[in-house]
Amino acid sequence: MVIGDDRSNRSARIAGRGLHGRPRRVRIETSDHRAGQRRKRLTARVPVSDVPLRSYADDTKHPNMADTLNSLTRDEVRDVDRRAIDELGMPGVVLMENAGRESARLFRQAGLDGKVVICCGKGNNGGDGYVIARHLELEGVSVRTLVFAEPDDITGDAGINLRILQQSGANVEFLPTPHAEDLQQRLADADWIVDALLGTGIRGELREPFPTVIAFINAAPARVVAVDLPSGMDCDTGAPLGECVRAEMTATFVARKQGFDAAGADAWTGAVEVVSIGVPRSLLAACGLR
Repeated sequence: MVIGDDRSNRSARIAGRGLHGRPRRVRIETSDHRAGQRRKRLTARVPVSDVPLRSYADDTKHPNMADTLNSLTRDEVRDVDRRAIDELGMPGVVLMENAGRESARLFRQAGLDGKVVICCGKGNNGGDGYVIARHLELEGVSVRTLVFAEPDDITGDAGINLRILQQSGANVEFLPTPHAEDLQQRLADADWIVDALLGTGIRGELREPFPTVIAFINAAPARVVAVDLPSGMDCDTGAPLGECVRAEMTATFVARKQGFDAAGADAWTGAVEVVSIGVPRSLLAACGLR
């Protein structure tokens, strides 16, 4: 979702109105077709590098993919959000719920399992991460959520989803000024890392702690997926703004981003899958996306 926009305020008004060989568990299901025979479930330890990230490139359709045509700039992304909220009356928190739920579903379909660490910033991209954490925990996935901000900095729709996550008893840690040892320790045993640090609104050189956090994410022995776009990538140009997350897959909302089409951008995004946030087809058509 867009960082630094006023979607949360508009929503409030409306409401008032690695592939590094790391082992992980893989469930293998077999079935005996004789009548009355129960399905057997086996669990094996295999190297993560032997388990390919599932791609939907050869699928004719999957439930998360929006059949979009054009790549969007950051301003166009912001405009889709604005029109969904202001013209259609969709609260921003609903868009965030849809984005996080469908991202969690996509990541699970791609094989996400084991120990998951979700790295969140203070904006709406982090808010998507809190929704992802909640839906993964609903499926029994072991999730640790790291928030690289002070609790009082999380406001609006992101703040709503953070409070829900905290009140549910989830594992949430705040690291506004993380030390290298803290980061290394918390990421070392992760099987998967979900990057929900920064969104499409980021411009210019990154400020700490994000360059340090991103460097540790890239160095961690875990598989990495990104929410909307890899943190540290410029949405419009595809250029890294200093440190940039290297993801195996990016779940991007509504449509591909313009920067994804730049030469070499796929080294950062990995496979790009478009995720619906529930915006009606009529608005997508009005925005030239249908």
